[in-house]
Amino acid sequence: ASLTVGTHLVVSQHALRIASMKIVTLYMGLTALVLTGLVTLIFGQFSVPDPGPGLWCLAYVITGFCIGMGAMLAAVRTIGPVQTSIIMCMEPPIVIVCAYLLLGEHLTAIQLLGALLVITGIVLAQRANARR
Repeated sequence: ASLTVGTHLVVSQHALRIASMKIVTLYMGLTALVLTGLVTLIFGQFSVPDPGPGLWCLAYVITGFCIGMGAMLAAVRTIGPVQTSIIMCMEPPIVIVCAYLLLGEHLTAIQLLGALLVITGIVLAQRANARR
């Protein structure tokens, strides 16, 4: 997954030099749709949610994906792929905090330590980049 995301960030930077963000996002979304559809069909796991809450959840996921990809591409264009990937490392600690606050999940000491290590690494990487 890390290799794929790294490749994605570098390719996105080059794609944004020759096409608009809307076009790059459109092709990314279509590619993800086709690849995900093929994998689910191959493994026989394709199903459409029933009308009602299931479709709302699907719409929520698709909207979140589009917003996230648009924000990531804007970051790649603005600050470059290296800085973007460093900032994207904040995702796990943010998810841990959201799980705690929104879902009432109980955090273990090792989870808190892991989040602290990630945040420390991000701060150190940002400070090193600021010095350059």
